[in-house]
Parts: sequence; structure tokens; C-alpha cells
Amino acid sequence: MAVASVRGGAAGWAQLEGLTYRAFIVCAAQPVHQPVQPSHFLNPFKEATLQHTLPLLGRIDAPSVVPPSLLKHIRCYRAAVRLCWALRRAKGLRVSDLGRDHGFTRQHVSDYLNDDDLPTRRSLPAEQIHLFEDVCGNTAITQWLAGRHRFTLLEELQAERALA
Repeated sequence: MAVASVRGGAAGWAQLEGLTYRAFIVCAAQPVHQPVQPSHFLNPFKEATLQHTLPLLGRIDAPSVVPPSLLKHIRCYRAAVRLCWALRRAKGLRVSDLGRDHGFTRQHVSDYLNDDDLPTRRSLPAEQIHLFEDVCGNTAITQWLAGRHRFTLLEELQAERALA
């Protein structure tokens, strides 16, 4: 009596009168036809016909820079913190995730992000700005602080050269 079975689709066991044999099943490869891309995709010096702009496309290894047009309407520090949160990369990130995964206190973060700006609400401490911006993936708070004093990178470089 001969019984054959196939497991996994590629190989199986065959039994013939009490003896066990290892059998291999080979599938024939089918040719696949793939269209060739137009030459403008292969030549980087030719002008591409399809161009896409991605908003807030920034650095992957660090927080992205926020466009100045979004910052010009911000009037207070707490609004800059809320803008930073609104522009976060991970849209599924919740306030409770900040507490659980990043060391923030959930109640404090809900105060930082509350819209009413009452004097009893806590503000994001200065020593946690960099961590909050790293988690959110943008530098809205730092940019707002620098813009508030009309401080630019060029001024910093000029001051550094003056000291040298």
C-alpha cells in the first residue's frame, strides 16, 4: 500500500510498505512580464514630469523645522506648545503615551495642552522642551522662542566670529 502526502507545498514524506522516503516537489518558474519605466525616471538630469511636494518634509533623525507661516499667528508660549503637539509626526500618539513611554506626568501634559490658558494651568518646563520636541518631531517651541526675540542663526554666527 502506497500513501503519499505533501506538507508545506515544497517537500513531503512518502511511505511505501513501511519504508519512509523523502520526496521533493519542484514547481516550474513562470516568466513575469514587467513594463520598463520611461527614461526620465532613469536619467536624473532630465526634467521629471511628475513632481510631488510633501508638507513638513524634514529631517528623519531630528525634529523637523516648522514653516514660519504657521508660527506668525502664535502669541504665547502655551500656544507654541499646543502647535508643537498638533504637528506631531505620530498622529496616534496620545497624552497617556507621553506619560507611559517618555517620562511625562499625564496630568501635567493635559495642563500643557489645555486651551483655556488659566493661571492655574502648568506650562511645559524649559528643561523638557527638547524632549517634548523630540517626541512630537518638530521644533515649533524653540522656533517660537527664537522668533520672539527676533534671534536668527546668522546673528549667532556673527557674534561667534566677533569673539574670535
